[in-house]
Amino acid sequence: MNRRTIVRAASILAFSFVSGCASNIPPRDAPKFSEAPAAPPGLATLYIFRPFLSENGSGVWPVTSLNGTKVADVKVGSYTFLYVKPGTYKITSEKSQALTFLDNIPGQFTIGEPGAYYLAFITTGRNSVVTVGTSAMTVAGPTDHSWRLLPRQEAMRFLPNMRFLPPYTQSLGN
Repeated sequence: MNRRTIVRAASILAFSFVSGCASNIPPRDAPKFSEAPAAPPGLATLYIFRPFLSENGSGVWPVTSLNGTKVADVKVGSYTFLYVKPGTYKITSEKSQALTFLDNIPGQFTIGEPGAYYLAFITTGRNSVVTVGTSAMTVAGPTDHSWRLLPRQEAMRFLPNMRFLPPYTQSLGN
């Protein structure tokens, strides 16, 4: 390959990565958080959200499934809700882009009775500044992703600033 081809390929790859990062946030005109309408009888309201806690891993999002049914894209600063029957749910996820290190982040939780539940996709990690000669660059450090069912009080620290993204399905298990 000649130098021009290499530069062109690197430019396309960089553009793809940057545009992927930019698409990881909900649109600015997406509605801000508001409580979901009351759940139908016998169902619980499940909020699924992703607070911004670290830039690590924020360029990609999990496409999330519960018990094998695709329910939501979980982008940074977004939330959604759906209505679910009480029971145990297995979480699986697919990465939203092929060129990432985000693999399936499995989890499991139980909805005991109708009410409101708050499922957060938490990303933690740290960046390191690496200096080579007189140049410095930021390198993503270890990143940890996990699903956590949070109490309402803790979830409400994040939700008021989040924007709504519609789920793939509005109810599950009914």
